[in-house]
Amino acid sequence: AGAGAGAGSAARPDSAAGAGRDSATAARGTPLTVHKGDWVVRMDQPYTALVRTVLAVQRYRPDDPSPYDDTGWSLDQLRHVTAYTIADSSVLTKPMSLVPGDVTVAGTVSGSGATLAVAPLGDWRSAVLPWRLKGARVTIADSAFVAGRTSFPAGTYLLESTPAAEAAVRELGLAATALAAAPTVRGHAAAVPRIAFVHSWIETQNEGWLRHALEEMGVPFTYMSTQRLKEPGLLDGFDVVLLPHVSATPSVIVNGRAMVGPPIPWKKTPLTPNIGVIDSTDDIRPGLGFDGLGALRRFVERGGLLVTEGNSSRLPVDFGFNPSVSVVATPRLAARGAVFRAEAMERTSPILYGYADKVFPVYFSTAPLFSVVTGGGPQGEQVDEASRKVAQNAADPALEREAAAQRARVILRFVPKVDSLLVSGLLDNGSEMAGRAAVVDAPVGKGHVVLFGIRPMWRYETQGSYAMVLNAMLNWNALDANWKPSAAAPAAAGAAP
Repeated sequence: AGAGAGAGSAARPDSAAGAGRDSATAARGTPLTVHKGDWVVRMDQPYTALVRTVLAVQRYRPDDPSPYDDTGWSLDQLRHVTAYTIADSSVLTKPMSLVPGDVTVAGTVSGSGATLAVAPLGDWRSAVLPWRLKGARVTIADSAFVAGRTSFPAGTYLLESTPAAEAAVRELGLAATALAAAPTVRGHAAAVPRIAFVHSWIETQNEGWLRHALEEMGVPFTYMSTQRLKEPGLLDGFDVVLLPHVSATPSVIVNGRAMVGPPIPWKKTPLTPNIGVIDSTDDIRPGLGFDGLGALRRFVERGGLLVTEGNSSRLPVDFGFNPSVSVVATPRLAARGAVFRAEAMERTSPILYGYADKVFPVYFSTAPLFSVVTGGGPQGEQVDEASRKVAQNAADPALEREAAAQRARVILRFVPKVDSLLVSGLLDNGSEMAGRAAVVDAPVGKGHVVLFGIRPMWRYETQGSYAMVLNAMLNWNALDANWKPSAAAPAAAGAAP
């Protein structure tokens, strides 16, 4: 589902109709029924080349010419949408009407009562709901529950049934159930965060796509550069710091470019009237600086959430925000901009609310991959002090729990079987990637750093993973809601088998 490729590119059946068998289930002999209201992308039109390109599975061989950019972009996989290829052309003879613009889903409200229950979908539409409710009180259930004859999963929103709430549900295409009484279930209040969106002057293209995604979803933020973080008290008014991917080493992010020659400004002037509008600086060369790095760490330690994406995740790792997580060297791995299968590990984490499948596709490009020491021993040279204390004070349960609470947790890892990793694109020497951690929740003091090694908001293609970022930010002060210390954990989670 998505925007039409052009006039007449998609149609909606006016009645239910048999449609032969789809390619995904033909081997099992399962028929596919197209229902009234389903979307059909007709392949008897001039736009079929685009349809085949964006929905195809790409197979890029290691000995093919070096790729310029992505090697896999199967949009149905990246958006977690199931697309069926209909082999029976008789479906084209059925009555259907053109879809003139963007495809939308009509939400529903069923039942009667003063409380609405809205189950999460593992999709941005449900994850963004609290932002759309304009300050309404919302409770997030931290465990599954049953109300009447309906089962609801952990992460379900509970809110007062009002015309505004019902309108938001319908606008986002969600399904709400009105309950006669609020259920008794463990949960926490949704505290919509104040977000500091931090960009680097090293590059702006990658963070621009993430910024565009948040703007399209209606998630507000305050935009600022890394150069400002050294300002005293700047981060006191924020709950979440979002640091998107920057294609530079952590030392360059901190130290900036070489201060050689005159300043390089990015400012609006009579000669440059179209730049410096969203943000400006007298000199793009200075970086975060050690004062800014210290402010960022203090922000997390006092209870804030730092969310990093892609290469920027190396910054808190390399500077030791949480010593139980490290970046793994993968000198032979070739995984250039492709789609891979990942496996949910901490399935009760609020970051994964709404993700019912244990394995699902994500976008990843080359690096970084993480290793996490979980208490049973070190991997390589990575030894965290919390693990040492547990080993030395095993007879003290309180100390053991305190140390365990500060160890990083693997939220998502790439599947451990090499031949199951690739969905679409290029993969070579996948043994360096198999089983490695892809998303990590690392406690630091009273706060958390959520490290996305994947690129969850890549070029407006990866809507299937948007909700993980939104979930992390929405639950910025409740990421420990379901955490329990594990007993006799293996030496390193997210490690290759």
